[in-house]
Amino acid sequence: MNGCKHRPGVTNDNAMRKGTIGEFAYCVWAGIDFREHQWLPRPWEDDDINGIQIRTSGREFGHLLTHDYDPPGAYVLVTLDKQHNDLVIATLRGWQWLHECNRPERWNTRLPYPAYATSQSALHPMDTLTVNY
Repeated sequence: MNGCKHRPGVTNDNAMRKGTIGEFAYCVWAGIDFREHQWLPRPWEDDDINGIQIRTSGREFGHLLTHDYDPPGAYVLVTLDKQHNDLVIATLRGWQWLHECNRPERWNTRLPYPAYATSQSALHPMDTLTVNY
């Protein structure tokens, strides 16, 4: 795993909330009823929403983080931008296939959990993501 010593599995409530907000934002964009989406706890390999992996960053300029052990497929980056009065804006920044993300030049060991870090400028626009539901 390119030196990654730990899987970054979500273990705290704050990270779970961020991930859920990201998944909800994707559902709104894709026209999926989040209330009817079955998002019960599953093994970490499963897709998040109908075949799409959603990665959420709490940073406006965050990167799409992926690993060698991630399942192949399309990955969407959602950023959470904190505004005044604790209002949070979720923004879908773009997407890439896992094989596009996992390039040696994107491997970043300066992160708490080393990962492939794909910048927002390298992502495909959201309107180019087509998925059959």
